[in-house]
Amino acid sequence: MSRVRSAQLSDSGSVPARLGSQRFKRILVLSNCYPFPPTNGIALRVWAILQVLAKSGHDLDLLCFGDPGTVPQDRAALKTCKSVQIVPRPLAWSEHTALIRRAAALPFARPFGVARARSKAMADAILDHLRRGSCDVVLCEEADLLVNVPDCLPVPLIVDHHNVEHVLLGRYSAQETNPLRRAYAQLEARKVLNWERLATRRADIALVCSEVDRATYQQLCPSAAVIVAPNVIDIDAYTPGVGEEPESILYTGGMDWYPNRDAVEFFALSVLPRIRRSVPTARLIVAGRSPAPEFRRRFAGLPFIEFTGAVPDMRPLITRAAVCVVPLRVGSGTRLKILEAAAMARPVVSTTIGAEGLSFTDAREILLADDADTFAAAVVALLNDPQRRASMSAAARQRVESNYTLVALSAALHDALQVLASRI
Repeated sequence: MSRVRSAQLSDSGSVPARLGSQRFKRILVLSNCYPFPPTNGIALRVWAILQVLAKSGHDLDLLCFGDPGTVPQDRAALKTCKSVQIVPRPLAWSEHTALIRRAAALPFARPFGVARARSKAMADAILDHLRRGSCDVVLCEEADLLVNVPDCLPVPLIVDHHNVEHVLLGRYSAQETNPLRRAYAQLEARKVLNWERLATRRADIALVCSEVDRATYQQLCPSAAVIVAPNVIDIDAYTPGVGEEPESILYTGGMDWYPNRDAVEFFALSVLPRIRRSVPTARLIVAGRSPAPEFRRRFAGLPFIEFTGAVPDMRPLITRAAVCVVPLRVGSGTRLKILEAAAMARPVVSTTIGAEGLSFTDAREILLADDADTFAAAVVALLNDPQRRASMSAAARQRVESNYTLVALSAALHDALQVLASRI
C-alpha cells in the first residue's frame, strides 16, 4: 500500500499532502553526481533515464551532488531538464580520515556509504521542492541518497538500484586476504543488505538493471514491485569506426573504485604475461579517472601498460582497441563498459561476474573466462583471428541493438509508471 495519501508532514520538516497526477508528469530526480557529460557508469545510467523521461513528455527537476563551482551549462542538461540544482557534495576525506570515520561508524546500523551521503543541504533542497508541490513523483538514483529524503512523502517514491551493493561487498570479502578488512567488509555487507531491504520496502517501485538483480531484491522484499530497467546505450552515439590497432587491449573504468583496480591488477600481473608469451607485442591500455600514483607505480617496470587517466570521450579509445577486456572479480549490476564496446563493434572477453545480468551469448557475442589461463587464451585467440573478431563484434552490436537501446529503457520505464499508477 502506498504511503502517498496518508503523508502529512509538520511545518518544521514537511509539506502538505497532495494527490499527484496519474501521469506523474513532474519528476524530481535525485542523483549522486552531475551526469553531464556522461563519462562513467553512474552518469551514463542517469543520463539515459533523463533522456527517456524527457522525450516521454515529463518535466524533470534534477537535484544532484556536484563539485563546488560546477555550473549546469551543458546544452543537453538544459534541454533535458526543466531545472538543474547542484548541491556541494559531502567533503572528500583523505585515506587516513576515511579510516577513522569508518572505525567511528562501526557501532551504528547505517552503512558507511549512507552516512557519508548525508547532507543537510541536499535534505533542505529536497524539502523545498516538496513544500512547493513541484513534483508528482520522486526518483532516487541509488539507495544511499534516501538518507536525505523525508520518511513520509506526499508523492510516490521510485528507487533505482544501480547495483546490489551487499552482493558486491560479499564478493570483495570472499577474496580479501587481510582478516581485518575481510571482517569489516562482512559487517558492512550486513548493514548494506538491511539498508537495501528497507529502501526497497519503502519504495513504491524499485528499478534494477537486470533479472539477476530483480531476483535478489525480490527475495529481500517479496511484496515489493521490482522492475528491470536495463542499462542501455544511445546506439546512434556509439557507431563502429575504423582505426583498430591489432595488438591493443583496452580496459575502461575509474581507478578510484576498488573492483576496477583489482581487475587491472589481476589482468596485468596474471593474464597479460600469458598473452605476451604468444603475442609479444600485445599491450594494455587502462582508461579511467584517478589512477593513484602508488597504484601506477606497481606497474612502472611494465612499459607495455599505459594509464591514460580521465578521458573526455572513451569512443576513440574503443575504436582503436583490438579487444576490450572486463576481468572483474568483484561487481554487481551490469557493465556499461561491455555495452559501449559492443555498440562500437569491438569484441569483449569478460569474467562471468563481469558479464553478469547481460544476455550476451558466450562464444558468439562475447567470450567468458574466469581463470588467468583461460582468459589469456581467449584474448590470444581473438588477437590472432581478425575474422573471428569481426564476426563476434557484429553479433555483439546486434545484441545491443536488440536489447540495450533507449527504446528498451523507454518501454521499461513506461511499464514501471503503469505499475506505479496501479499501486497508489
